[in-house]
Amino acid sequence: YDGAADMRLFGRFMEESMAYIRDGNLPRERCWQYVSHYMKGKAFDYYTRSVAPRVPSYGVNEFFTGLFDHCFPINYRQSLRKKLRYFNQGEMSVKEYVYELNDLLNQVGIPDERYRVLTLWEGFSPYIQAKLWEEELNPEQSSWDDIVRRAEIIEIAHNAANRVTQPKNKNPKDGRGNGKGGGGGDYRPGPPGGPPGPSNSNSSSSNSQQPKSGAK
Repeated sequence: YDGAADMRLFGRFMEESMAYIRDGNLPRERCWQYVSHYMKGKAFDYYTRSVAPRVPSYGVNEFFTGLFDHCFPINYRQSLRKKLRYFNQGEMSVKEYVYELNDLLNQVGIPDERYRVLTLWEGFSPYIQAKLWEEELNPEQSSWDDIVRRAEIIEIAHNAANRVTQPKNKNPKDGRGNGKGGGGGDYRPGPPGGPPGPSNSNSSSSNSQQPKSGAK
């Protein structure tokens, strides 16, 4: 980890570090020394300046809290909370929206389940919120999983209905008006006594070559 202010990278480094310490049965007094082999840049600066002088006394919470404070801007969580206030589904699918929102809630550090559900509900597209109410779900009592499951079904039904109601271009089998088999022109009746034909240059030319009535 190079100290980038990216919560996903930070979280991944934290999880992998803990797994490394646990699976390797590393002694507490030397575990951060081993972990430092996988740190560089700003993150390694934190280790050399703050941790190395007193490695044995550093616990897990102190180590990662200090690393976060060293690598991230002081207003980082505040900026995430501001983003969360205006975050909504927009053009995203339900699955995409739920994934992004859950990640953002975790980054901000909001453990309260009801607050998370309220945020989820209020960010859904209006048509999904309306259908959820119709199905007797509500943000004050329904669970996250129940709301997400119903929202995905509502989205599927909505998309299917849109496909059914979209107008389709119907082309006559004889090719009139579709550019296939009928000369590509608009249909119009042919001359009296003759077959109907398309209104294009070829038909005009052929009509001019027909013998006039009474010609000898």
